[in-house]
Amino acid sequence: MTPDLSENERDAVEYIRSAGDAYQSKLWKELDVTSRTGSRIAKRLEEKGVVKREQTTHDGNNTYRLVLAEEYRDDDAEEEEDEPATAGYELESVERRALRLIESEDGLPQSQLWKELDVSSRKGSRIASKLEDRGLVEREEGVHEGNRTYILYPVVEKLDYSLLVAGDMISPFIGEENPDPRSGSFTEWVYELAYSE
Repeated sequence: MTPDLSENERDAVEYIRSAGDAYQSKLWKELDVTSRTGSRIAKRLEEKGVVKREQTTHDGNNTYRLVLAEEYRDDDAEEEEDEPATAGYELESVERRALRLIESEDGLPQSQLWKELDVSSRKGSRIASKLEDRGLVEREEGVHEGNRTYILYPVVEKLDYSLLVAGDMISPFIGEENPDPRSGSFTEWVYELAYSE
């Protein structure tokens, strides 16, 4: 990455790279800046030859689609090849803390997450994006204390209860403190399981 990019510009490039491409109307939300500042960042990146802006519509509004210049996409591909295959799958400690916070709430505003973690709004946004990319949380646009933000919800795995049912019988171990595998009800359930296949 060229050294003459500001921190906001580097963050914008990182976001566009992770998204593949991005809409300018979403960029300023991701960077947690005003729409005017987001527009200036996108224009400066275009002037520096880092991105190409293509006029388009998104969600019924006029905006620009931001696409990284070829040399910036190639740089990213080379960086990824240097990383070990398992990179990106292990959560950093701050991401684990964030996930625990989100799981303990019934919908946590992203603006509250970064305050709870004591990180910048930009870093909080990145953490939420990473958790969403890994399928651990869902982000929905919402309003918190009069401000637009994302509400973060933990992704709950759906349980397959059919594994506890044999025919019309539920496993006799459900709700038992000290189940006895030699009990007649367990034997009957196993027979039902074997013959219901």
